[in-house]
Amino acid sequence: MRPIGAALVEIVGVGRGDRVLDVGAGTGNAAIPAASAGATVVASDLTSELLEAGRRSAEGEGLDLEWRQADAESLPFADSEFDHVLSAIGVMFAPHHGRSADEPSPRTAPRGTAAPAVGRRGAHAVAPR
Repeated sequence: MRPIGAALVEIVGVGRGDRVLDVGAGTGNAAIPAASAGATVVASDLTSELLEAGRRSAEGEGLDLEWRQADAESLPFADSEFDHVLSAIGVMFAPHHGRSADEPSPRTAPRGTAAPAVGRRGAHAVAPR
């Protein structure tokens, strides 16, 4: 899944100084590439075991990012807190798609990007706020 996350980070144009939230981050599919690009990153997922595996992977690459357990259907972040809210496949596994689809936009700053990568064969959708 990491290539999908890296492609999403590139498509969105994540760069140094950007504030990024990866929703349904799992082991850091988009979070780690975003941190590698110089962004300040929060990786969120419901599954603590996946977050711990991601934390170890990021530390092995010398990357510092925040790992937070959070439900994609009820994100505990402030409105406009992030420049980019990404999800590389993970959010599509939330049981209530309408709720998880509504959560990223308010968390995204004006002129920011909410970008889920979902579907088959790496299909993606990128939606500026």
